[in-house]
Amino acid sequence: GIKMYPNLKAEMVRRGFSLKDLAEQVDIRYPTFCKKCRGEAEFTIPEIYKIIGIFGMTFEYLFKKEETAEVCNG
Repeated sequence: GIKMYPNLKAEMVRRGFSLKDLAEQVDIRYPTFCKKCRGEAEFTIPEIYKIIGIFGMTFEYLFKKEETAEVCNG
Protein backbone atom coordinates (compact mmCIF):
# COMPACT_ATOMS: atom_id res chain seq x y z
CA GLY A 1 0.00 0.00 0.00
CA ILE A 2 0.92 3.66 0.01
CA LYS A 3 3.22 4.63 2.83
CA MET A 4 4.62 7.86 1.47
CA TYR A 5 1.60 10.21 1.71
CA PRO A 6 -0.79 8.97 4.42
CA ASN A 7 -3.13 12.00 4.16
CA LEU A 8 -3.49 11.56 0.41
CA LYS A 9 -4.31 7.89 0.95
CA ALA A 10 -6.83 8.75 3.68
CA GLU A 11 -8.63 11.25 1.44
CA MET A 12 -8.72 8.74 -1.44
CA VAL A 13 -10.34 6.18 0.88
CA ARG A 14 -12.81 8.78 2.18
CA ARG A 15 -13.96 9.51 -1.38
CA GLY A 16 -13.84 5.92 -2.59
CA PHE A 17 -11.05 6.56 -5.12
CA SER A 18 -8.73 3.76 -6.09
CA LEU A 19 -5.17 4.48 -7.20
CA LYS A 20 -6.30 3.65 -10.73
CA ASP A 21 -9.18 6.19 -10.52
CA LEU A 22 -6.87 8.96 -9.39
CA ALA A 23 -4.19 8.05 -11.94
CA GLU A 24 -6.82 8.38 -14.71
CA GLN A 25 -8.07 11.73 -13.39
CA VAL A 26 -4.54 13.11 -13.21
CA ASP A 27 -3.67 11.53 -16.57
CA ILE A 28 -0.68 9.51 -15.34
CA ARG A 29 -0.05 5.88 -16.33
CA TYR A 30 -1.08 3.64 -13.42
CA PRO A 31 2.35 2.01 -12.83
CA THR A 32 3.99 5.46 -12.88
CA PHE A 33 1.40 6.82 -10.47
CA CYS A 34 2.09 3.95 -8.06
CA LYS A 35 5.82 4.72 -8.15
CA LYS A 36 5.11 8.38 -7.41
CA CYS A 37 2.86 7.47 -4.47
CA ARG A 38 5.61 5.26 -3.04
CA GLY A 39 8.15 8.06 -3.40
CA GLU A 40 10.19 6.23 -6.04
CA ALA A 41 9.49 9.05 -8.51
CA GLU A 42 8.48 12.70 -8.05
CA PHE A 43 5.10 14.21 -8.94
CA THR A 44 5.38 17.12 -11.39
CA ILE A 45 4.00 20.55 -10.49
CA PRO A 46 1.03 20.19 -12.93
CA GLU A 47 0.21 16.76 -11.45
CA ILE A 48 0.29 18.20 -7.93
CA TYR A 49 -2.03 21.04 -8.98
CA LYS A 50 -4.47 18.52 -10.48
CA ILE A 51 -4.45 16.41 -7.31
CA ILE A 52 -4.98 19.35 -4.93
CA GLY A 53 -7.74 20.58 -7.27
CA ILE A 54 -9.51 17.21 -7.17
CA PHE A 55 -9.45 17.10 -3.36
CA GLY A 56 -9.76 20.83 -2.70
CA MET A 57 -7.11 20.62 0.01
CA THR A 58 -3.68 22.10 0.57
CA PHE A 59 -0.42 20.72 -0.76
CA GLU A 60 0.99 20.77 2.79
CA TYR A 61 -1.78 18.46 4.01
CA LEU A 62 -2.09 16.04 1.09
CA PHE A 63 1.62 15.63 0.45
CA LYS A 64 2.82 15.50 4.05
CA LYS A 65 5.28 12.63 4.20
CA GLU A 66 4.88 9.93 6.78
CA GLU A 67 7.01 10.53 9.84
CA THR A 68 9.49 7.80 10.60
CA ALA A 69 8.96 6.15 13.96
CA GLU A 70 12.64 6.05 14.80
CA VAL A 71 13.69 9.52 15.89
CA CYS A 72 16.89 10.08 17.80
CA ASN A 73 16.17 11.16 21.36
CA GLY A 74 19.14 13.05 22.58
